Amino acid sequence: MSDTIVYARCLSVVDAAIYLGLAAPTLHAWRSQGKGPPYIRLSPGKIGYHIADLDAWIAERRVVPGEAP
Repeated sequence: MSDTIVYARCLSVVDAAIYLGLAAPTLHAWRSQGKGPPYIRLSPGKIGYHIADLDAWIAERRVVPGEAP
């Protein structure tokens, strides 16, 4: 698979941050701390996020008031 196809299927750090309603530096900090949503190291200095991974990560954090955690 070419890099162009992989890039097309991924969001950039900035776009992923916008999608999640976060700041891009937050995603950077979380990556360095081993936290946050799964990401793909496309090349040195190039990170991508699959939308499906972001959606799954969001769903894992869903809280319904009144339900046990």
